[in-house]
Amino acid sequence: MNSAGVLNWESSRLTEGLQSCTLSEIGNYVPNVLESWAADFFLQISSPGKLDLVVERHSGAGLEVWVQVQTWRTETALQQFLEEHGLPRPEVPAPRAYEPMLPLICDLSPSPTEVGQLLRLAADLFRSVCGLGERSELTFCYYMM
Repeated sequence: MNSAGVLNWESSRLTEGLQSCTLSEIGNYVPNVLESWAADFFLQISSPGKLDLVVERHSGAGLEVWVQVQTWRTETALQQFLEEHGLPRPEVPAPRAYEPMLPLICDLSPSPTEVGQLLRLAADLFRSVCGLGERSELTFCYYMM
């Protein structure tokens, strides 16, 4: 880590990590998915009990971005967020209709291809759907290969 507490991704060659940081620090993590030396990169940003944002980059397969929500209130907020951002709303799978405690998982497609787009989408998602502020705590989990 450097003096600001930010991982130096390129020189550290770490393959995995788990940290708790604030929403304002999201820019220290999200760009690395697109800019890392690693062939494969997985980043999960979580607001525990509400929402998980997963960004995956695989060599030869491109970028995948998906969201998992835990509660129907968060699901409703996610549906509204997707609509406001012109993204397709997920179809609610049949098992969820019978078991509402199952999490809803949806792809954010088309996935952003530029760092700025991805960063804005991620931060806006946590602000809008979870009602988080800049000092709200998030968990960042990553794997690089």
